[in-house]
Amino acid sequence: MNLLLSNDDGIYAAGIRFLAQELKNHYNITIVAPESQKSGASHSLTCIKPVRVRQITLPELPDIPSYAVEGTPADCVRIGCTSLEIPVDFVVSGINHGANLGSDVLYSGTVGAAMEGALIGKPALAVSCYPIQPVDFSAASRAALWTIEYMRRNPLPQGMILNLNAPELPISEIKGLRLAGLELQKYEELHAQFEDPFGARYFWAPLGKITEPSKLDYTDERCVQEGYVTLTPIHYDIACYSYMESMDVSGFNLSELYRYKVE
Repeated sequence: MNLLLSNDDGIYAAGIRFLAQELKNHYNITIVAPESQKSGASHSLTCIKPVRVRQITLPELPDIPSYAVEGTPADCVRIGCTSLEIPVDFVVSGINHGANLGSDVLYSGTVGAAMEGALIGKPALAVSCYPIQPVDFSAASRAALWTIEYMRRNPLPQGMILNLNAPELPISEIKGLRLAGLELQKYEELHAQFEDPFGARYFWAPLGKITEPSKLDYTDERCVQEGYVTLTPIHYDIACYSYMESMDVSGFNLSELYRYKVE
């Protein structure tokens, strides 16, 4: 089977290289990943400038075709699947340096890359390792291998990916696998404000998480913190159909809008 590996931490990140080492003895691997750090890129595509691609040789992986892309993670997957004339049967994004839990999946370039693969019609998996600067990716990479084989035997519906999170623990200390829901992630609200030498203001995004883990057993945040690998199915269609059924919009009439005072 032919795997395309991508990520959002960049092609030189340790996580993607570790994952390639784990998978190369089982599959044909091609790496197509951002040339630089793209964390938080979500599912964005580059639309207003050219996306340059160059083939490189990674010192630790000289036999694996590798392409550095001046674009987003989703750019990498789309170009890899449609434009580089390489065979792709399956897309794996990761291993991300840090978890992608709960509502953070909306910001995640790792998840965005996998979702792009699903939209193109490929089976796709996002893989992340907790905490934010992991050193040992063994459990995450081994769990990824297990999940790829699971997905081969149990194909997902069109437009769906699996999001895998693993704690940075020795394999022997992993408690097991949990199917988990998404925890609402909360952060400090204010951006940190600074001033450069020229008097111009700039801001850093708040990264201090203030989430209180749910008391529910099935949330991904709680399960990972307790030492479990988690899998969460995610679909591109985020419409809320149950609420849509309760909405009454029968009074819609644009010609009568002038009668109402907008407060």
